Amino acid sequence: MEAREDLRGASARAVAALNAEQGWRLTPAEAAAYTMAVVACAPDEWDEPALLRLAHNYHQDHPMVVALQEPQNPQHELAWSGLRSRIIPMLCHAGVNAGDFPSVDLDDLTQMALDEVMKALASFRFESRFSTWAYTVVVRRGRRYLRDLSAAKRSTNQVSLDHHSAAGAAIPAAAHPEVAVAGRALAALVDSVLTEVGGMRLAHIFRLWAQEDMRLVDIGHRVGLSTSRVSVLLDQARQILQHHHEIRSWRDDLAPPAGRL
Repeated sequence: MEAREDLRGASARAVAALNAEQGWRLTPAEAAAYTMAVVACAPDEWDEPALLRLAHNYHQDHPMVVALQEPQNPQHELAWSGLRSRIIPMLCHAGVNAGDFPSVDLDDLTQMALDEVMKALASFRFESRFSTWAYTVVVRRGRRYLRDLSAAKRSTNQVSLDHHSAAGAAIPAAAHPEVAVAGRALAALVDSVLTEVGGMRLAHIFRLWAQEDMRLVDIGHRVGLSTSRVSVLLDQARQILQHHHEIRSWRDDLAPPAGRL
């Protein structure tokens, strides 16, 4: 009970702080509703930054989430229509290239992704911005779909693949597009999370280290920081990623692992 009271008090302080700093102009009733929402969404191991992030994300995104969840909401159809229009750009940004599979119907792919969002919506806890969460859900669904298509294609071409193996030749990465898609999707998610939580510079530094394999001293020269400062920032980035629930989910799900988290 005491822990719950501590969480409630800390959540109320987080809401009050952001209300004052960002000029939200919440009424007492609205502030109380925000506090209840933060308490409901807070992770078991919460801290002040986590509660501030929850309150901020809730303020930004709860009108859209409510509109998506409630069919009677006046913005319900518009919210889903807007999300539908962003599905294909999300997939293209993540490298989920349906053009590699001529049989794929983009409308069907879009509807599958929307169905996935609809099923998962109740699990959204405002630990990230809704756009980041939706991106993860949509891209993961597209990746699974491509993986299934690739598996069927490999099964159909088993004789050809067996011939490659018998000859001692490695199967090229292009034969496994889901691996490349997964890596690009995870990299995009990492970039989005780090930009949101730590800013564009932190995301840029991590990108130079993880994707371009640059040494710390070279990264420092690129961004105008000391090597020791770059090391501290990379540790900060790793901490953010290690504790971010969407990144953990991707790391558990990806095979083989992508990147150097």
